[in-house]
Amino acid sequence: MVNEAELVRRAGLAAALLGALLLALWGCGRGGPPERLKRVKMGGVQWEYASALAWDSKGSKLAIGVGRPLDPASRRFRTTVHIYDPRAETLYAVPGWTAPTGLVFSPDSTRLAFLAWAVGEKEKVGYLVIADLRSNAQTSVRLPEGIVFTPQPFWSEDGERLAVPGFKPGRGPGKAWAERFVWVGDAQCRPLAWYPLPSGPAERSMCYGWLGSGHTLVGINITGEAPEVTRKPGAYLWTLDTEAAEGLQFRSLSGLPSGAGVALDVVKRQGALAFSELSSPRQRLREPVVVISLPEAKASVLRKTLGRGGRWAVSEGGKWIAVLKETPLERVIIYKEGEYARDFPIPPHVERARPALAWGPGAEEVTVSTGAPHMAVVVIECDTGKHRVLLRSATRGRTGLSARSRRAATGAGR
Repeated sequence: MVNEAELVRRAGLAAALLGALLLALWGCGRGGPPERLKRVKMGGVQWEYASALAWDSKGSKLAIGVGRPLDPASRRFRTTVHIYDPRAETLYAVPGWTAPTGLVFSPDSTRLAFLAWAVGEKEKVGYLVIADLRSNAQTSVRLPEGIVFTPQPFWSEDGERLAVPGFKPGRGPGKAWAERFVWVGDAQCRPLAWYPLPSGPAERSMCYGWLGSGHTLVGINITGEAPEVTRKPGAYLWTLDTEAAEGLQFRSLSGLPSGAGVALDVVKRQGALAFSELSSPRQRLREPVVVISLPEAKASVLRKTLGRGGRWAVSEGGKWIAVLKETPLERVIIYKEGEYARDFPIPPHVERARPALAWGPGAEEVTVSTGAPHMAVVVIECDTGKHRVLLRSATRGRTGLSARSRRAATGAGR
């Protein structure tokens, strides 16, 4: 006869097995990278390999993805996220991850979220990583397998939830298409919900993050003609109240040219505005930027501001847009209110990571990684074109500059 203690033990084991099964079905789990951030020396980082940048909303902290060559020929890299405080001259690394994308600070600037792969895992499975700058700790969650998560996590306004868009190739006849999803979790990386979005050969959807409250998701839907689709062909904004049972709600999106599409995997959020590009399979890198007012469901096209497949940054409110142009000579092109303002040449160099842009630290400043050791990361003043070196590699001198030096302009763009 089984005693009470044995029944309790078996019940506990059954509950543990059920929890493991549900976690496996969910497709998410916690990995094994270190849970603490690592304090590193400024002079030990090769800043010329910076390939991703993101300022917090206060312009006080800069997140930088920096590659480290794994072979003498620099064919393979391991990219680690660093968090730099220019005022305190402190630098922390978020160890255990590589290939980071979508670096974004929380609204209160206390946490950094990004997508990455775990170092040491043979399978390239995506993780959501959150680095807490108050406790110098990190937490992570393994996202569902077989899905590409892009372009970034989106924080809710209260900093309590994150939405992460993802896609996988669609199945069945017809033109190439993708199934779209949204993963939703809390600020401790605990999964809360998983939403499939309307997608198929005749319609495409994308999540743009949160609208207003901390529980309403918003995104775009492009619908074509098909017997199985009940909506009229056109562009729509959808909303989803995650605390209600009403499902997706659709509003017509006005202002797009007839028959035009929107590049689904290119989106920059600035408050209630979403910035993307008009999509065209033939001229993907030459399409103008489109601005979408999410509350009003209205779009406007900046026809003279050409996007480069997402290689651009936008200021708060959209007054300034900076675009990276790689041919024939690398340069940053700066637009003011949709009109060309000036451009800033990037110095030539031999080995470097692909340049990156981020808006900040000031309201009318943009930061760019150049790949040149002597001026690896520079800040450009949009109004004047002047620039100052923020970070240079230790091989060419001291890496971090004094506050006075950082404020001084060391040159000018054209």
